[in-house]
Amino acid sequence: MKTPARKRFNAIIITALILFSGAFFSLPKAEAAPLNLWLGLPDIFSSYSTTTYDKDSHVFTSSGMASNLTMDGIGQPYITNSDGSDFMWPDSFRINASIDNNGVAHGGQLQITGYVVQQGFNTDTGETVNQPLTSGTLLTGNLIKFGWLEMDNAYAMFEFVFQVTGGDLMPYYNGKPAGVILSLGDFGDYASNPLFASSFAMDSGTMVSDTAPVVPIPGAVWLLGSGLTSLAGLKKRLNRRCAYA
Repeated sequence: MKTPARKRFNAIIITALILFSGAFFSLPKAEAAPLNLWLGLPDIFSSYSTTTYDKDSHVFTSSGMASNLTMDGIGQPYITNSDGSDFMWPDSFRINASIDNNGVAHGGQLQITGYVVQQGFNTDTGETVNQPLTSGTLLTGNLIKFGWLEMDNAYAMFEFVFQVTGGDLMPYYNGKPAGVILSLGDFGDYASNPLFASSFAMDSGTMVSDTAPVVPIPGAVWLLGSGLTSLAGLKKRLNRRCAYA
């Protein structure tokens, strides 16, 4: 027989689990295992990518435009060509990876190129000119971890973790790996189970990505998770106590 204390405790457990799942897992039907990355700064935003996968060669490629860089989460200067006259299009963001038909990665590379420029003054001509602040290579890295999620056979999210190997932004990573969250919309025509059992090719406008240092999960999330773990532990102890009562 359940005691009143045990009934109240069960109600607390159920309520906490509903709140937790509603806040963090309110997703459509999903498959595979995402990495659940949390990204910091600096952040590179990319879009207009073509993302393809060949099921026979296991080659995954995503290539698009790295368009904005934010160092502080507020300002977002454009990433351009060397004189600031145009965007770096279309291959300034690129991921090449080897992914088998089970969705397991076996290596890959990241390369993000482009320039961040500022206005300057040419004392010889008296003209205002754009001066590049970067060398042209913003970030490079080697793939060390990969996860993915397909939702309702309509959207796909790919998460990559790269060991940073070079680029102008490398000092800002302070030894942290680079995370890339790549989101693809309108994925239904290419959905399969498992996702990498078939080849697919996604055209530009539906892809966006963020590239930034991987940072620890915020304390509030850990606090909620540890709180649920503590409640589960209390439930076990209560069960044992009730068994001997």
